[in-house]
Amino acid sequence: MYRRIKIVADSNIPFLEGIFEPYADIDYIDGKDIVHNDIVDADALIIRTRTRCNEALLAGTKVSLIGNDKKGRIYIDYYNTDDLDRISEIVEMVDRQENR
Repeated sequence: MYRRIKIVADSNIPFLEGIFEPYADIDYIDGKDIVHNDIVDADALIIRTRTRCNEALLAGTKVSLIGNDKKGRIYIDYYNTDDLDRISEIVEMVDRQENR
């Protein structure tokens, strides 16, 4: 059975709102306020450089993809090789959205 992807994203990333909602559950949080408890059950994290992304934030979470917004493009900075199927789902979802 398909389980919706959960994404936590920096609420200050322009034009992000509405992109992932058809495919994922997404929580928007100000990047400087994102803490460990916000991402414990998240599959993906989309942030800007203001979010301190370190072991204290990520340890014990399900995050397998971290996208970093740089100059209006989201770059994948991290992924867990044990979860490549989930990453493929996310990438395909983004591709479908961009090709609309």
